[in-house]
Amino acid sequence: MQILDIVSAQAFAANVGVGTAGGASSFKAFAKGHLATKKILKEGTSDFEDYRHGLLLESERLFFLGVSFYWRAFDQLMASSSPLALISLYYSSFFSAKSLLGIFGLWLDSPNLGIEPLTLRPGNISLAVRNRKHLGQLVNIGSTGQFQGPHRQFWKLYYESVGQIIPWVDPKISHVLRPYSGMNETWQIDSRNEINYDGYHALKLCKDFQENFDPRGISKDSLPGMLGPHLFAARDTLKITANFFVENKISPNSLDALGRPNQNRASKIRQLVFQASRRNFNREPMARGLAV
Repeated sequence: MQILDIVSAQAFAANVGVGTAGGASSFKAFAKGHLATKKILKEGTSDFEDYRHGLLLESERLFFLGVSFYWRAFDQLMASSSPLALISLYYSSFFSAKSLLGIFGLWLDSPNLGIEPLTLRPGNISLAVRNRKHLGQLVNIGSTGQFQGPHRQFWKLYYESVGQIIPWVDPKISHVLRPYSGMNETWQIDSRNEINYDGYHALKLCKDFQENFDPRGISKDSLPGMLGPHLFAARDTLKITANFFVENKISPNSLDALGRPNQNRASKIRQLVFQASRRNFNREPMARGLAV
């Protein structure tokens, strides 16, 4: 699917704010309920403005969640919770990937709805609304059915889209905009599902973590199984997304309900994610009878 180029993405992000129908509540519900029946959204119309403001608000929300899930995964880096660390890192990547697409004008609510840039000239940007049938045709061209399911479909379309911005990304981390070495577009959801739905593989990760993890330095080699690829995919996707938030001056204040009044996004992330600690409560009563 097409995304905005660098120049049109900067124009798309100009003067974004909260006061539109698309940003007043759930953007997903708004897109499904109000935009799904449209065919084309043209710059200068109320539908386009609602989409633009709502999508960038949603992108900021998703970026915050991506940072939070990434940071909390480090709390889970112990043998017994290593499967949960991998799942947290997966969702960090998923949230930040959706956020990155939003910065470039693309909304994917797989498998039912997609809204993609059609013409990219600032002042005359237009967007095409794609239905379930169209998205299904895009992901199944030349495939053997391996892209069934909303997350597999999302990753297929994501990797096909973000390759367009690789020339504008730091070469040290741009590799994350392609599938992990030797794997296809669904490597993240496939490895997450293996841990999430198969007790054998989840416990094998616990065992491998117990035997091999070296806390003196986190690297792809020190983390067992697919933990390393997931961790660095999450980190580098967040870095890329953060850079475009800064470069495009996107600060839509979607996080106003969190933290202190008048805090900017960076301050909220530092306070609520990086500096936050667990509440001091007694968990022992909640564990009675479980160690049998």
